[in-house]
Amino acid sequence: MKKLLKLLVVLGVFEYFVYITTPFEMNIEAITPVEIAHSIEASRGVNAERDLRTNADKIYYYLTDKGIPHTQTCAIMGNLYQESRLNENCIESNGIGFGIVQWSFERRTQLFNELENPYDLYQQLDFLIKELDYQWTRGYKEIFYSTEDIEEATRAFCNGFERAGIPMMDTRIRQAIYYSEFYK
Repeated sequence: MKKLLKLLVVLGVFEYFVYITTPFEMNIEAITPVEIAHSIEASRGVNAERDLRTNADKIYYYLTDKGIPHTQTCAIMGNLYQESRLNENCIESNGIGFGIVQWSFERRTQLFNELENPYDLYQQLDFLIKELDYQWTRGYKEIFYSTEDIEEATRAFCNGFERAGIPMMDTRIRQAIYYSEFYK
């Protein structure tokens, strides 16, 4: 049957394509970041996939070059995707969180005070690396660095480092797994 309409529906942080095939039938599928990028690319006339992959590549290779293992790097990236879609200029809808980590309150103030250019991805990554030494809730750092399980590492980073109000853990884990497979 011919598809009558294809819509990109964003509900919170979940993205879906909804295919309306008849007035009484719909097919709903979750989509990946690359598929989202293709939708954005088509609607804006830009190469959004290249831009998404560019920041993903920069983050992945920066963190692994600093000695962070593959599993932990991908767990961090899954969390950063949920927080900012890997966008160093992202500002939280309430205006409080900023950057790839969505630094808030004292951490945001410290970021802006310490960095020459807080809008620069690499400077934010330097700040993140520094925070990885001390910005943990008790016990989670050890779990994060000792596991080879991508889901456990993603949860440990979210609960112990990000401390997200509404974690949306499924998205964090799904993205971490995606990056883990992509960068094998």
